[in-house]
Amino acid sequence: MNDDLKFGLTVLAVLGVVIFATTQAISMDMSIADLVVQLVQHAIDLLRHLFIQVRAENPPHNLA
Repeated sequence: MNDDLKFGLTVLAVLGVVIFATTQAISMDMSIADLVVQLVQHAIDLLRHLFIQVRAENPPHNLA
């Protein structure tokens, strides 16, 4: 597994814990579904960033 992917997944896990703990600390009524939505949005951003980085490192060859 790519080191960037491992780091990204770790960041998402920590971010989920921080979001959940923060909402509990300030007494916001945030359900698990809301937390999952936030994590999915961050995961999509992470995957988009990784895809752009991989494409930049390995550009497609021009066949023309």
